[in-house]
Amino acid sequence: MRNLLIAALSMSLMSACGGQLPRDFETGQVQAVVEGFGDKLHPHLDGNWLVWFDLETDPNGACHVPSYGGSEEYDNTCEGVIKSKNLFSGEVHTLSDLLYEETLPVVSGTQVAWRCRTDAGYGLCVSKVNRKDRTFLSGVGWTNYWYERGKRPGVADGSAVWAQYEYYHYRSVYRLKQANLSNGQIDDIVRLDQYPSEVTFFDGLAAWNESRWENGYQYLLQMIDINSGARTIVVEDEQPVYGLGGWGDLLAWKRGTPDYGGEEDDPEAGVHVYVRQTGGLVERIDSPEAKVSAETPIAVGDNLVVWLDHREGFYRVAAYDLNGGGEALVSPAEAMISAYFTPAVSADFIVWPDRINGDFDLYLFKF
Repeated sequence: MRNLLIAALSMSLMSACGGQLPRDFETGQVQAVVEGFGDKLHPHLDGNWLVWFDLETDPNGACHVPSYGGSEEYDNTCEGVIKSKNLFSGEVHTLSDLLYEETLPVVSGTQVAWRCRTDAGYGLCVSKVNRKDRTFLSGVGWTNYWYERGKRPGVADGSAVWAQYEYYHYRSVYRLKQANLSNGQIDDIVRLDQYPSEVTFFDGLAAWNESRWENGYQYLLQMIDINSGARTIVVEDEQPVYGLGGWGDLLAWKRGTPDYGGEEDDPEAGVHVYVRQTGGLVERIDSPEAKVSAETPIAVGDNLVVWLDHREGFYRVAAYDLNGGGEALVSPAEAMISAYFTPAVSADFIVWPDRINGDFDLYLFKF
């Protein structure tokens, strides 16, 4: 188990957030929180609860990677389970039966949800956070299996929200829909002009992005209050808008395309992080030194906005504190982080997968 002090983190950023420490953890340090054989992937946090997809049961502990045996055959196995851990008490629970494909679980309050398939078809599996008590909601969150399978479900506050495509009376119809995770009741939220690239759902708000051709591509980011129906155009842009994340009434996104050696003095080149705060104020928050990764969504929790950064030529976890106004690289330089695994954040905790010890283990930084 590693215990690495992040010396580069500013004291103002370290002291900006409060909250209860997990057992045996210290503020301003990185520590392994889940270790062992097999990759631990796709972490998600809410309060003290951490969930992830665990490949301990897979023959080689990984999904779809070349075998390290002499035959170098392609690994076509992906056998794992959903697990949870209470960061304060240390208790660990297995929440699913064996799953045969990678999945991205979500924890919200006392519920955990993940995309799954059963004999009844594709849908959403829902379990209590501390015991194996699965409920299956058929069809929820699955419009297109191949399109949705690599995306985390939009789950918060006991509900799931997703975009649904329907072919109705010889024309395409797109809607945002909502399902109650307790009773399975499904309701329409709003009809859309086209199928969105992404949907995110947080604290009674849903946001989605669209692209269209109008003498060049135009990118539109919109948001709706599910309770009131109030709909807001957040931004219209000629640059791509993607990587959506939200928490409370804060919406964050990425804008732009990776800079592969363009004008170094152009402050708008590359990918940047934007947030919309209370009152509709939109601002860019990444520093001039940042090199924001384009591959994964942004993670948002309370006053922290987290993304992957490659300013040093390899990937590190970057965090911006909206209270203190500071940006810091919170993962150690020696960490081996993949661009395709989004960090998790809740309150003062940030968790990410790191394979420096062979398998991907989960590491936590506490502000």
